[in-house]
Order: sequence, then C-alpha cells, then structure tokens
Amino acid sequence: MTTQSVLRDSKISLYDILLDWNQAAVFCQQKGGNLVTLNSSNEVAILAQMVRSWSSAALGGNVSVWLGAKRPGNNLTDITWVDGTSVAAIPVWAPGEPNDTDGVEDCIELVLPSDGSSGLWKDTACTGVVKRPVCETVPTARPSGVSARDAATPAIQMQALGGDQLLFYNVPLNFDDGVAFCQSRGAVLASFKSAAEMRYGGVIRALLFAVYLIAGSLMPQLCFL
Repeated sequence: MTTQSVLRDSKISLYDILLDWNQAAVFCQQKGGNLVTLNSSNEVAILAQMVRSWSSAALGGNVSVWLGAKRPGNNLTDITWVDGTSVAAIPVWAPGEPNDTDGVEDCIELVLPSDGSSGLWKDTACTGVVKRPVCETVPTARPSGVSARDAATPAIQMQALGGDQLLFYNVPLNFDDGVAFCQSRGAVLASFKSAAEMRYGGVIRALLFAVYLIAGSLMPQLCFL
C-alpha cells in the first residue's frame, strides 16, 4: 500500500503496483472493496490531492491511476461506475477524449500532471496497459462493546522518510493518552527532525487537518510505525 485517505464514509487506498484495469478490479475486490467511484468534482479533488502528495515525492512526475469507471457498450459517451451509475458530468476529459481508439479503449484513467494542474480523464484499453489502482473500501461495523478508540484504523497512512510508516488516526486524545495509544499499536508518537520531514508526503496537510479538528487540548494522533 502506498497511501490512504477518507472519502465520504469510505477509505480510499492508492497501491504502488502496476496492473491493467481488469487485474486492478480483481485486486480491489480481494482487498474487500472496488476501484474507486467519485460523486462530485470535490471528491475528484480529494483523490487528486492524495495521489499527488505521494507521486511528487515518490515519482517526481506525472502519475496515472485507474478509476472504477468503464464503457459497458459501444456508445462513446456512455460510461458508468462499477456500481452501474453514470459518471455524468463529473469528468474533465483530456483534449480529444474520450475517443475509444480502435474500439478497445473502454476503461478510464485519471492522469495527474506534475505541474499541479487539474487531473484529466482518458479512456484507455482495459488490458495490456498498466496503471496504479485506487481501491475504495467501506469500514465494517464496529462490534458491540468495542470503543471507537480501540477500533480505530488509520485515516491516512503514508511512508515517511527513513522507511517508517506515518499513521494518522482521527481519535481525539490528550498527549499522555496519545503516547499510550500509539504504543498499544506497536508505534510511537510522530516526531519530525527537519523541515524536509515535515513537508514529506503531505505531512503538513495532515497536521493542518489535525489543527482543524482540535477540541480543547485534544487532537487526533500521528504515530510512527
């Protein structure tokens, strides 16, 4: 896994593995979900920010990811999500797209340029072309008697400098409880030793999000694993 974020009530995960669309669809199902679906331009922006935060550090260039969208028939503009709903007016297509070249480009990718401009949608072949998948999973219901703190899973998970995993939990705790919380997961509260570490992988965005959620002296937790 490369990085995670939250979308609606779902968790979206970008995986640093190259698969064709059909393989990616099966891969996400094996993870308990599906290729990601998007309901608005705002959700596209959330996905784009997550992917670009990773790609700017890991690749330093353009990155393309598979979306859970596909053309079910021969109608050029009839494109649906994996749940059967239409993509409607959400896509911002690259120039000349969709074009269904040679009648085989039925699957949809999102291309994110390194210059930070808006992502562009393209149709491409479902086999023989590999991209990174973004999977969407819906968390299972919390068992009765288990607290939100004990059941918490990372809202954001990223690789930090030095190979550690940076885990962001949306669980408001004071400092001492935060230390114990991370230790209970085999981790420690995050510490940053340089400006580069603070910037790496969108850490600043995670911290700003934490500040937004502060309630008194309580704030969400950043753990190093």
